[in-house]
Amino acid sequence: MLEVAVLAITAAIVLWYTFETRRIRVEAQNQNSALAEQNRMLAEQNGLLERQLSMVQDEKDRERLKEEAAAQPYFRIAGGSMYHATGGTFNLTNLGGPMRRLRVEPLNGAELKKSEWPFVDSQGAVKLDVIAMPKPLPERLSFRFSYLDKLGEERERVFHYVFAEKRLAEEGIDT
Repeated sequence: MLEVAVLAITAAIVLWYTFETRRIRVEAQNQNSALAEQNRMLAEQNGLLERQLSMVQDEKDRERLKEEAAAQPYFRIAGGSMYHATGGTFNLTNLGGPMRRLRVEPLNGAELKKSEWPFVDSQGAVKLDVIAMPKPLPERLSFRFSYLDKLGEERERVFHYVFAEKRLAEEGIDT
C-alpha cells in the first residue's frame, strides 16, 4: 500500500511538473512573440524615421538647388547684328540671377573688343563686340562666361551662338 501511495505521489508530482513546464514554455513563447512584435514596431519606426530624415534632407537639397538655380544668370538674345565674315555684335539680356566680375572668353577663335560689363549685384545687358571671326567660319561661336553668382560662388558656363538658327544655347541645351 505504501508503494502505491509513493507511486501516486510521484505521478502527481510528474503531472504537476509537466503542466508547470508547459505553462512556463507557453509564457516564454508569448514573451518571445511580444518581443518580436516590439522589434518589428521599432524597425517600422526606425524606417519611418529614416524616411522622414531622408525627406528632410531631400527638401533641404531641393531648397538648395532652387536657391542655386535662382542665383544663376539666364541669358536671352536681345538683338545685335552678326556679320558672318567680319564680326559684329550681339546683345544678351540677363533675365536670371545677378552676377559680379563677369569675364567672357571666346573659345573657337573669335576676338572680342575688350569691354567692362557693369554687373555689380545686378542684372543687365551684355554687349559682345566680335571684332574678328575665326577662319573658316564655324557653325557657332562659343564663349565661356566666368562670374561670381548671387551666392558668391565662382561659376563658369559655356554659351554657343548658332548662326543658322540665330539662337543661343548653353552646352548643347537650348536656353
